[in-house]
Amino acid sequence: MNLVINGKTVEVERGVTILDAARRIGVKVPTMCHLDGYPHFTSCMMCVVKDKTSGRLLPSCSAPAADGMVIETDSEEVRHARKNALDLLLSEHVGDCEAPCRTTCPAHMNIPLMIRQIGAGKMRDAIETI
Repeated sequence: MNLVINGKTVEVERGVTILDAARRIGVKVPTMCHLDGYPHFTSCMMCVVKDKTSGRLLPSCSAPAADGMVIETDSEEVRHARKNALDLLLSEHVGDCEAPCRTTCPAHMNIPLMIRQIGAGKMRDAIETI
C-alpha cells in the first residue's frame, strides 16, 4: 500500500498505523497516550492528523494506513485540533505542580514548562515538549 504524508510517498504493509508510516519517513507526530509495544489507547488526540482524501481528522496512533491516503500532519487545522485537545487535557489539571509531580507524572510530561510556554504564546513549543 502507498500513501502520501506531507508530500512524501511511503509504502507500508496492511495493519501499519499512520503514526508508524510517518515515523518510517522521519515525520514527527506528537503523542501522549501512545506507547510503543502496547495496545492502542487513543485517548489524548495529540497525534491527530488530517486525511485529505476524506477530509477527516484521525488519531494517527490507531488509524490504519490505507492505500491512496494523503495525510497532512502540520496544517493550521491540525495544529488547532491538537491545541484544543491539549486545552481539554489540561482543563482539569492545576498545572502548577513541581517536584515530585514533575518526576512522577504518569504522563511523563513537564507540565510547568508547558504552562509557561502556553502562557508565552508558544503553543508549538508546548506540543513539542510532550
